[in-house]
Amino acid sequence: MRPHLFNGSNYSYRKTRMKLFIQTNNYEVWRIITNGSLIPMKRVEGVIIPKEEGEWDNNDSIKIQLNAKAMYTLFCTLGANEYNRISLCNNAKEI
Repeated sequence: MRPHLFNGSNYSYRKTRMKLFIQTNNYEVWRIITNGSLIPMKRVEGVIIPKEEGEWDNNDSIKIQLNAKAMYTLFCTLGANEYNRISLCNNAKEI
């Protein structure tokens, strides 16, 4: 099921519907949108750096996939004008 396309009007109404749509499909996706996604990190010689993709464990992959689902859901609800404004965002919270 796909959410309705946002046309720029009735923002409060659309916001509530979108929130409920996302929460009912996967509440963890909603948490990624509101709290931001977590980049898998590791400690090397006392410095925390991002993990390489090959170093991700199952939990890291799940977090990355949730961010991708959140971004996809948000992209699907926006028209071309809004897409151009957010196309360079790297995670759902930025969008």
